[in-house]
Amino acid sequence: MSPFIAVKAGLVTRPEKWRRSSAKYHYGLRKSDPLVLSPDLMGQVSDWRGFMCDILNDSKETTIDASLSTGRPLGNESFISVAEAISGKSLVKMKSG
Repeated sequence: MSPFIAVKAGLVTRPEKWRRSSAKYHYGLRKSDPLVLSPDLMGQVSDWRGFMCDILNDSKETTIDASLSTGRPLGNESFISVAEAISGKSLVKMKSG
């Protein structure tokens, strides 16, 4: 479960309070996070607290929730290209059928 969903569901009051959230690392509350390959989300995020607040207070949350169910990353074309290069996998949405 994402920290955003945990906050929305009332399980925690802030993303960094969710036990499995990388927000602790991004907020400087933890020295490392084994799942974080790029602290600034490959150049996409410079202000994590602002980013988290925007998501929790905006319609972007719906977009993120929808992306979580696909298993594909959410980001612009450049971000997806970098993620594909790092992972060695095709991550763009393919035609169904």
